[in-house]
Formats: sequence, structure tokens, C-alpha cells
Amino acid sequence: MSEKINKPKVHVISKPGENNVGSIRFRLLRAAAERATEAFKKGFFLEAITLTESLLGTRLESRLAWVRNQTGKLPVEFSTLRALCDELLGKRASAVPDAEAFKLPIEAVREWANKRNEALHEMAKLIEGDTHDFSVKYKRSRAVVMEGFKVLLAYDALDRKVRRAAGKYTATDDKNNGTDFGCLRDLVRLGEGLKPERGASASARSAQQAACTGRGD
Repeated sequence: MSEKINKPKVHVISKPGENNVGSIRFRLLRAAAERATEAFKKGFFLEAITLTESLLGTRLESRLAWVRNQTGKLPVEFSTLRALCDELLGKRASAVPDAEAFKLPIEAVREWANKRNEALHEMAKLIEGDTHDFSVKYKRSRAVVMEGFKVLLAYDALDRKVRRAAGKYTATDDKNNGTDFGCLRDLVRLGEGLKPERGASASARSAQQAACTGRGD
């Protein structure tokens, strides 16, 4: 019997007017962000880290697809944060006009990825010079989550700005100029002792979000 050949998983491109990937991705990202928020509030820090990694991964894949579209190389296969960051900071990606603006945000993602690895893969390991018990190590993962949220929000804000300037949109923009990462932004503001941004009431936001339709990648 022949072995099954697994096809590589690739980033699905949104094509407004041709498919509804933008709307589907918008709702998926929003749901993942909301779940990450709830996981953090309930103390499920490792779950929140995993979801944040996935959110960062799909945004970097979108950026890489954007870059490759300008350099003639497609498609974008799923990969690790480290590999995505390395390519986006590499020579080919650096040739696109807006590359310099993304350098620091992508370096921040790469730095956070290292902390993510420590939190997820070293929870049950003893390291030279660090003999803390599980409870201490787990509590430290809380800060990793919050930093991940901040890194994601900073990256997404820049990505949306750059796409809009080019007359394009990310999947985190909806047709009403909303964003699906509002829950993360509010949580970060509370963590910094600030109030959530003013806007519609929670019930009104829910009704608005139900009608949200994404329009980008």
C-alpha cells in the first residue's frame, strides 16, 4: 500500500468579489481573540499563549503573502513564528517599500516566540539556575500572555495602516472600519490601569459584531 502524501498547508488568500475568505477569517480571528481573552481571565495562561501564537502566525503569513505577491513568489505555507520572522526580515522581503517599518514589530514577535517556547516547553523542566516549582513557573507565564497581546496589537495596527495606505485591507478590518482585536486591546488597557476605549455598549457591540463582514487578507 502506498504511503499517503500529505500536502503542505498553505495560507488561503482573500479575493474580494471572488471568495468570502475575508469574512470567514475575520470571524475566526475574532473568535480566537475572544477565547484568548477569556482564557487569560480564567488563568488558563498556556491556552492563551497557544492562541496568541496562532493569531500572530496567521497575521505574519498574511504579511508574507503580501510581500511575495510583490516579489513574484507564492504561495505561503504554514510555518513556525521563528521561520516566518526570519523570512520577513530577510533580503527578499526587505526589498519591498514598507519593509523598514515592519522591522521592529517583527523582531518583537521573534523575541516573544522565544518566551513562548520557554513557557510551553519548559514548564516541567529544571534549568540550571532556575529551580522554581510549577506554581511559580506557571504564574510567570501570565506576563508572557500579556506581552504577546501587546506584540500582536502593535503589529496588527501597523499592518492595517500600511494596507489601507495601499487601498487594501487586512482580515482584521471589517467593512465598518472595526477591528476584531478590540477585546485584547481592552484587556491590555485594563492591565495598564487604563479604562477600555470609549465606544458602543457591550450589547451594542455584540449586535454590530454579528453583522461584521471582513474585506481583506
